[in-house]
Amino acid sequence: MNLKRALAPFVLLGALTTPALAQSGAAEASIFRLVTFQTTAELRLGATQGNGEAGIIDIHNAILALMAAGAPEVRNLAYIPADMKSLIEVGDTGVAAVKTVYRAALAQKASGKLVDPGGERRVFYPLTAVRLRSPITNPQKVFGIAANYRSVDAPVTPPTRPNPAPPRPPSALSRAADPSLPSYFLKSVSGIIGQDDEIVMTDLMKDGLPSSHEAELAVVIGKTAKNITEAEAMDYVFGYTVHND
Repeated sequence: MNLKRALAPFVLLGALTTPALAQSGAAEASIFRLVTFQTTAELRLGATQGNGEAGIIDIHNAILALMAAGAPEVRNLAYIPADMKSLIEVGDTGVAAVKTVYRAALAQKASGKLVDPGGERRVFYPLTAVRLRSPITNPQKVFGIAANYRSVDAPVTPPTRPNPAPPRPPSALSRAADPSLPSYFLKSVSGIIGQDDEIVMTDLMKDGLPSSHEAELAVVIGKTAKNITEAEAMDYVFGYTVHND
């Protein structure tokens, strides 16, 4: 998960809509990322950079190894919870502590002062040795934004409509159509799976329904908010991840 700042989590999904979201390879390699990963039955909190080519660090095992090596960085370290949701709820101090542990582990390893103990206390993992899970396996809720995309062949600038259709009159059960208001819907948190997990579509294929997948930007939000302004919106964003709807 690409980290922006620390707030408590729920997830908002929306389709990727602009090429400006793409980053160069050099910039992407420097992005600090939080991950939830698994090697056995236990979920672990980890950190990496870029797409994980440099490997994943088990944060809590790194703390133990740094303590054993006498690393000063872990003295008076702020509390780091065991799972991502709790970490986000702790706030900036917890995330700053994770970054401290991550950088100290890399520095101590490079200097030869930290030797990976391996086994259950292993600190450094290659990406191929772990199973990446959803960054937040237990969000409070997941919102989707409907029709927040354009056709691949459509122009980047919104098309003009010289004769727009008149809005529908409101009824007792609906309101007039307003393109400026996004359409939200809830998705079940029980449907969240991790990277490379199996998506079962047997019944959809049997019924002849088309299968489709949507690469979307997931925005992790968790600071309680109501009627905030556009200028305040980014203060409520913890980070970003990729979502296949």
